[in-house]
Amino acid sequence: MSTLFGDLIHPPDGSELSYVHVLFKWEEIPGSTGYDFQLSGSNDFTTPLNISTTKPFHIEKDYINWQSSYYWRVRANDGDWMLGEFSTGSPSYIFAPLDVDPVEIQVNSSIDSDGITLYGIMDPFYSAAVDMNGNEVWNSGGLDTYMFSSVDNNYNFLGDANLAPHYNGELGIEFTIEDGITWSQPTYGDEADFLQHELIKLPNGNFMGFVITYKEHFVPNSDDYPEYFSESFDFSFENNIPGWDGSFPYPWTWKGERIVEWDENGNEIWSWDVFDYFDLDDFDFINGFWEYAASNNEPFDWTHFNALAYDENENMIYVSSKNLSRITKINKNSGEIIWHVGRRWLGEDNIIEPAEQTDRFSGQHGLQLLNNGNLIIFDNGISSGMNDGTNIEKSRAMELKVSDILEVVWSYTLPVDLYGVISGNAQKLSNNNYLITTVGSDDGAHSLEVNNSGEIVWDCKYNIGTPQGAIYRAMRITGLHETDHEPPCICATGDTNCDGGWNVLDIVVLSNCVLADNCPGIEYGCAADTNGDGGWNVLDIVVLANCVVAENCGGC
Repeated sequence: MSTLFGDLIHPPDGSELSYVHVLFKWEEIPGSTGYDFQLSGSNDFTTPLNISTTKPFHIEKDYINWQSSYYWRVRANDGDWMLGEFSTGSPSYIFAPLDVDPVEIQVNSSIDSDGITLYGIMDPFYSAAVDMNGNEVWNSGGLDTYMFSSVDNNYNFLGDANLAPHYNGELGIEFTIEDGITWSQPTYGDEADFLQHELIKLPNGNFMGFVITYKEHFVPNSDDYPEYFSESFDFSFENNIPGWDGSFPYPWTWKGERIVEWDENGNEIWSWDVFDYFDLDDFDFINGFWEYAASNNEPFDWTHFNALAYDENENMIYVSSKNLSRITKINKNSGEIIWHVGRRWLGEDNIIEPAEQTDRFSGQHGLQLLNNGNLIIFDNGISSGMNDGTNIEKSRAMELKVSDILEVVWSYTLPVDLYGVISGNAQKLSNNNYLITTVGSDDGAHSLEVNNSGEIVWDCKYNIGTPQGAIYRAMRITGLHETDHEPPCICATGDTNCDGGWNVLDIVVLSNCVLADNCPGIEYGCAADTNGDGGWNVLDIVVLANCVVAENCGGC
């Protein structure tokens, strides 16, 4: 037997892996019609796992355990074996007592739900991933490594880390499952090394995140807003400013953010400063942000941007301001604000507000932009008790449609004991359900998968402390590795039998899968979402039927 190492790509020979769903890759051998793959816990391969494949890779999800050593080999047809070995490291750090697993799956009742859930922990920085049954399949390799924040459709994994040279704050990073941190945001000094938990990767390969910026301004004085308040009204924080009686402008430092684009070398190539565009008369005077700044003698945390989304087709940026309870759409070419949606304060009039006060969001986290333009957010609800008159704070997930008005397409309010005053996120899944993550307020952190009817079909409790758990975000993906991901749809939209045309047969296929509620599972289900809303229902049938009758499905 000939033993070769040079043609094996991954895992590297002799490496220790921090995951047990392992991607094996080797160089494609010209002229080969197939490969024999073997995996074993012993180097004599007496009882190996045997796989035959036509592809130069294999993903193994069942055979590999934590804290174990393995040997693997590959050959083309009946050629020479290429041999490698690797080991796996330790499973997740357990934040709860030693007799408690890192996660606990409390509900798992949906046959339509599948995939891997990644989550990031804020204190200490740490990340891990579990399957639907709560089995850990990956972690970031130890405490104080990095905190997962997001993964996009191109399998770009992003997060935060405390890195050299200052180790003071948070820097945005890109990482891979196989290699860990591969890119980090440039530093701006001790005070500015704080990303506020968001970094996105743009289609051009650049990165976009936040850099703190400051402006010297004044403490707001209620007397300056007679059109809103009576002469006897005072902001609750006005009496907390030492030496100030309201009779003169009192200077104070305001903290905001720049939205910054960096290239892969860390060069800043574009930026947008909130102080150049937002109205300083817009500030939250009801949720204690000024009181906190005054009592701690710190800059006023004015906007606190914490989430970004980018629309390549329109070249538009969406940014979420937690401390203004507002989302803003920005033209990247001009810097012009297209709209604000959310809470109206004392300055800007161009605000799209919900028709009902109970539909106001407040202190929100996370921002997912859907293909149809709708937005998914986690409404932390820091003002929810005031908005609905109950004085009880509640968190919820929301899908929003923004036009000339704000429409709440869907929402789900969490139980009061899962109210999350900080962090959290919501994600619309490929099965049209929603994954909702919260720090909780009594039972600790959870991720819930909820269907359109408001039924909890999956509930993962993170054993990382109570009453709140230091979870930042969690997201569901098909699998750990990009080759797990569904390939682009090979059929045109509406061509549900993929025969190259559109006719009544396509309508029949679509109608049947909508009735059976299994469109994601049929062979060409990717072509069935004719209205691009991320789901499959009677509206898709109507769109397809209309374009078949009009013979214009090519533009469907």
